[in-house]
Amino acid sequence: MIGGYKSAVTKHARRLGFDFAWQTRFWDHVIRDENEYRRIAKYINENPQKWENDKLNGGKGNKVLEEYSPYGEEDWYWMT
Repeated sequence: MIGGYKSAVTKHARRLGFDFAWQTRFWDHVIRDENEYRRIAKYINENPQKWENDKLNGGKGNKVLEEYSPYGEEDWYWMT
């Protein structure tokens, strides 16, 4: 069912002249009950407020943007 929907939307968008493609590595999921719906709706409503702290936006926890000690000077406290 989802595959048919995505195919129809893609064809329609391209027919209208849009350069359209679905997001890669996107996980399609059918909502199965009221509790799951509420959990997902809450996530959708609250998640944009977390963008300032998101690691993909340079927030805390972004290991890619943090400076690392030069090789050989690492802090090995966790090994003791």
